[in-house]
Amino acid sequence: MKPSRIIRRTHRIVLPAAAAMAMAMGIGRFCFTPILPMMQEQAGLSPAEGAQLATGNYAGYLIGAVLALACPAAASTSALYRTWNTVQVASLAAMPLTTAVPVWAAARLLSGISSALVFIAIAGSIAACLSNRPQHIAGWVYGGIGGGIALSGALVLSVESLENWAATWWFCAGAASVLGALAWTLHLGTSSTEPQQGRHPVRPESQATPRRTGFAALVLSYFLEGLGYIIAGTFLVALIRETSPAWLGSSVWILVGLAALPSSVLYGRFTQSYPTASIMRLALLLQAAGMVLPAVAPGAWSAITAGLIFGGTFQGITTLAVAAGSQLQVPRSAATLTIAFSAGQLLGPVAAAPFLSHGYAAALGCGAATVALAAIPTLLIRYKQSHNRMNRAPHPSTAGK
Repeated sequence: MKPSRIIRRTHRIVLPAAAAMAMAMGIGRFCFTPILPMMQEQAGLSPAEGAQLATGNYAGYLIGAVLALACPAAASTSALYRTWNTVQVASLAAMPLTTAVPVWAAARLLSGISSALVFIAIAGSIAACLSNRPQHIAGWVYGGIGGGIALSGALVLSVESLENWAATWWFCAGAASVLGALAWTLHLGTSSTEPQQGRHPVRPESQATPRRTGFAALVLSYFLEGLGYIIAGTFLVALIRETSPAWLGSSVWILVGLAALPSSVLYGRFTQSYPTASIMRLALLLQAAGMVLPAVAPGAWSAITAGLIFGGTFQGITTLAVAAGSQLQVPRSAATLTIAFSAGQLLGPVAAAPFLSHGYAAALGCGAATVALAAIPTLLIRYKQSHNRMNRAPHPSTAGK
C-alpha cells in the first residue's frame, strides 16, 4: 500500500477514535469534576451526595467493563458502539433536567456504562487497525481523553460567570454531541478483548508461573491506582476552590487535560528504551506527590503544578499498565485490568468519605498514599518483563480507564 494511502487510512481511524475518547471519557466521565463545586454551591449538593454520584458513575464503569468481558459483542460491533455514544450524550443532557439526587445518580450510572463500553470498543478497534503502525500513533487516540478533559474545563470556566450549574451540563452535552457525530464514522475492527491469532508466540508451560505472577502483581498495582487516583479525579478541583479563587479550579482542570493530551505518546516512546514497569513505578510515585501537593501547600502555584503532574501521569499509567498486560501475553488482559481499575475507583469515594468531614485535603492525602503503595507490586512486574523481554509484543494494545 502506498504511504499516502496508509496516512489517509490512519487518519480515518485516529480522528474519529480520538473524538470518541474525548466524548465518552474526557467529557462524559470527567466533566463532573469541575461541575461538582458549582452543584454544591448552587444546587445544594452535599459532599456526601457528590461522592454518591461519583460512586454511581464508577459503578457503571465497572458494569460496562464486566459486560465487555462476559459478552465481547457489546463492545465490538459498530451498531452498539454508536448506541453507547448516544446513551452518553443523553446521560449528560439528563443532568440539568432535575435536582433529584437519585435521578442524577442513575444518569451518572448510565454514563459510566457507556464510557467503559466505548473505551473498550475503541481499544479493540485501534489494536486491530493500527497494529502495524508506530505505537505513538495509537497514543494520540488516547490523547483524546486529555483533549476532552481540557474542553470540559474550558466550557465550565466560560459558563462559571453565569452562576448557572445547569448551563454547564447543557454545554457539555452539546460538545459531546458534536464529538459523537465525528466519532460516528468509525467502523470497529477486531476486538482486543480476544487475543489475535499469530500475534504472540506459544510459550512453554515452564514460563506460565512467572507470567501469572507478573500479571497478578500488575492487576494489584492497577487496582490500587484506580482506588487512589480517582479521589483526585473527583475532588481535586473542589480542594483547590476551597483555598483559591473559583476560576483557578476550572483553569487547573484545563491544565490536567492539556498535560494528559500528549502523555500516552510520550510514555509509549519511553518504553522503547526503558522497562515498562520501571516507567510505571516512577509515574505512580510522581502522581502521588502531585496529589498531595495542594493539600500540604495551598496556593496557586502548587495547584497548577498538581494539575500538570496529575494530567501528565494518570493517562500514561493506563497506557503503561495495559501495555504491560499485552507484553505478558495474558488473554483478555485489557478487559481484566479495566475491571480491576474500575473496582478500585468504585471504592475510592467510599474510602474518601470518612475524610470529607475534615475537608478535601485529608481525602487527597489518603489517595496519594494509596497511589504510592501501588508502586510496590511493579517490582514483580519488572522481573516478569525482564524474564520475557525477547517475546514482547511489538505494538501492545492499549485500554483501561
